[in-house]
Amino acid sequence: MDLLRDLAAELVRRRVEVIVAGDSVTISFAAQATRSIPIVMTVTNDPVRLGYIDSLPRPGGNITGLSNVSVDLAAKRLELLKEVVPKLSRVAVLGPPFHPDWTEFVNAAATMGIKLQTLIEGVCGIAKEG
Repeated sequence: MDLLRDLAAELVRRRVEVIVAGDSVTISFAAQATRSIPIVMTVTNDPVRLGYIDSLPRPGGNITGLSNVSVDLAAKRLELLKEVVPKLSRVAVLGPPFHPDWTEFVNAAATMGIKLQTLIEGVCGIAKEG
């Protein structure tokens, strides 16, 4: 990790115009190294929760880029699904209930009257929970 910290500091000393950071670890070191050089995230799980940006529509600061997961979008995903299937009453989620989006999914589903069911791949196939 010291190497990444040193490399980020070296980029700042060289006065590069933009830093491209590929994951949460490199974004963190780049963010620690500079508040003025633009940092472009190629992908990160949840930049708002991780504290890299203020919000998706208005990131603020010097960090911008792409996010593949955002807790802010969990409710919106269910809203869009309900719009496409108005009589939707039950949704199966393939994955663990400890995913960062899970609490938001549960809250949104309760508000919309949708029952959530998790499906987790286990040693002997698919096990139903929830």
